[in-house]
Amino acid sequence: MSCSRCGREHSGACVAATLALPEVMASSPSQAGMTVGHYRLIRELGRGSMGVVYLAENPVIGSRVAVKVMRHELLAHPEMTRRFLAEARACSAVRHPNTLQVFDLVTLHDGRPCLVMELLEGQTLEQRLRLRQLEPAEAVEILGQVCDALEAAHAAGVVHRDIKAENVFLAARPGRPEQVKVLDFGIARLAQEAGMTAPGMVLGTPDYMAPEQVLGQPVDGRSDLFAVGVLAYRLLAGRLPWSEATARDAMMARVEKPPPEPGFGEPLRSAVLRALQRDPALRFQTAAELGQALREGAAQTSTWQLPSPPEMSAAAPVSGQTAAALLLAELEPTSGHYALLGVAPDAEMAQLRAALERRAGELEAAGRGAGGEQRGRLEVLSQRLARARTELGDPAARARHDGFSGNYQGVARALFAGMLTGQLEALHAEYAARFPDKVQLASEVGRAAELCVQMHELPRALAMLEHALQNDPLERSLHDRFWALKRDCGQGKSAG
Repeated sequence: MSCSRCGREHSGACVAATLALPEVMASSPSQAGMTVGHYRLIRELGRGSMGVVYLAENPVIGSRVAVKVMRHELLAHPEMTRRFLAEARACSAVRHPNTLQVFDLVTLHDGRPCLVMELLEGQTLEQRLRLRQLEPAEAVEILGQVCDALEAAHAAGVVHRDIKAENVFLAARPGRPEQVKVLDFGIARLAQEAGMTAPGMVLGTPDYMAPEQVLGQPVDGRSDLFAVGVLAYRLLAGRLPWSEATARDAMMARVEKPPPEPGFGEPLRSAVLRALQRDPALRFQTAAELGQALREGAAQTSTWQLPSPPEMSAAAPVSGQTAAALLLAELEPTSGHYALLGVAPDAEMAQLRAALERRAGELEAAGRGAGGEQRGRLEVLSQRLARARTELGDPAARARHDGFSGNYQGVARALFAGMLTGQLEALHAEYAARFPDKVQLASEVGRAAELCVQMHELPRALAMLEHALQNDPLERSLHDRFWALKRDCGQGKSAG
């Protein structure tokens, strides 16, 4: 007889029934303005099922940190408090540049624990994937740093148990490459501890769980390596290895069948498929081994094709106008920077910079031997080009220019080109002060779009979110929702 929970025939308790998924918790009141230890909570940064994260500042020396406050309603559940404290112990046990650093653990007057953590600027890997597909070298660099973090964690006796794109943070560092930070050790298990999980309970995220997690069996560091294999498959193939209709079907699929062929070449293919072996003994045995295999595989793989980026259209190719055509462009005083450069408003930053350099070279060439009248026209064009370079040449400047002119696509390009969250927040505050009616309208339309999503009217919701972005192009949450929904609706190749 088939099981009512998973639809399959089996004996004993249903594995699907033991799945411990995050619950949507009741809303906790904001603690902004409260003092926690030496820090004053300034504003809320985000909420999760376990806690609320705030930007906080030491009022004496001005240093800023992130403070994670356990949700008030969880006080009634001692298991949740133990799990929150376990995150602090796990983070303290793992000291590595690729893990989030916890500085202190303090307790509020009502008994709630709070973690004082390093403050990061950037975005999660999941947010990056909603905007664009990664290049192979970029993907392997991220995966390698995840493996470095896990090698340190496993050496300290910590198994993460929830590696996924949402828990990989891409921290921006001005003037230096991004640094990967592995987040959320909330369900991590210290090897020397027991009792955090009831027998048979399943913890983790269904899409990334190892077969032994699905079956409620003991886990170790190799379970984390399976999750890295799932993440690597997704980054390099553009899709998850198991994409069944429901989470439970996807969980059971990894127990019952191997992943489909990923579609990328050797030796990366073999490395990823080895990480996804159902039997832990057949996988890589350490994170260092997996990281080395991925890095060596990328170095040996000269070419392979990734799927087209699904979230945004490719920018129009630069036209290569001649100096004469540039002179004609000067006669169009209403044309903007993009028309001058010959690129589409959703052009990537690299395309913009290339167009700026090419135009500069064309102007220099046109200036040689030009007559007096032509020199005057070329000077006007040079001034316009200088303004375009100032207003579009880096992500923050472009976000200001495009945000205040209503080009939400340009703002999106600036976001995933490395613009800092703090810069965007400052720009949005300025925009909201100048255009409060537009921001209010965007907020109302965004809420209406959520209702449409709940009623499964996705095309209508997409149109509403685009309208909201046209009114408030600098609101990050609108971007996240719009591009994710655009991808889910199968319209990722249209820039809107």
